[in-house]
Amino acid sequence: MDEKTRAKLYRTAKGFGGLFWAVLLIIASMLCLEKTRLGWKALQLICLAFVLPLAEGFMALRHAEPLRCRRGMLRLAIALAIVVAYLTPLMVSWRLAPRQPFLTWNVVAYYLASIALLFVECRLVREYAAWLPDATLVAEANLVSGMVLILAVLGVGLLWYVLRDWPDRSLVSLGIGLLSLSAEARLLLLLPFLVAGYLFLLARRTVLNRLLTAE
Repeated sequence: MDEKTRAKLYRTAKGFGGLFWAVLLIIASMLCLEKTRLGWKALQLICLAFVLPLAEGFMALRHAEPLRCRRGMLRLAIALAIVVAYLTPLMVSWRLAPRQPFLTWNVVAYYLASIALLFVECRLVREYAAWLPDATLVAEANLVSGMVLILAVLGVGLLWYVLRDWPDRSLVSLGIGLLSLSAEARLLLLLPFLVAGYLFLLARRTVLNRLLTAE
């Protein structure tokens, strides 16, 4: 394997590593939101920490051979990441002031944009796995892509069912009801992030293994 190919494989592994660390930081920030005594500024900085590894990951994936021919998908992922980053401060504000309808609607938009971002990132992994080719990684990417959507729907549906007896069914009231549940119950909404993080880590290891075993 020539040095140019090795450099591309290394950057690709670095890119998937950036996606993995970004997901971990999002999960950690959601856990920190339970500590509202940290204050708005501290929570905002913590919740926006995912932007750095995510930006580095996207910059590295720009050089991945198959993804260079599919810039539209990569641009869509970048656009969704910008939307998520833009909505993050509003999500933090909602956690501290959940009775504001504007903030509640923005939290819904934040979650939908986050799920869409995870799905597109999983499809990026699938495209790269098909180029390698690696049948195992392709199958895992297809599975996780579906699981991201299914787990998001199931999580929201289950929380809706738990709150079925809540007296007021407005979105703001349901948001307040969500905060009245235990932290463990709210963590159901993070399951899509966990499975996506597993896929990004698997993709990184697969590329590194190809780099180390190639002659």
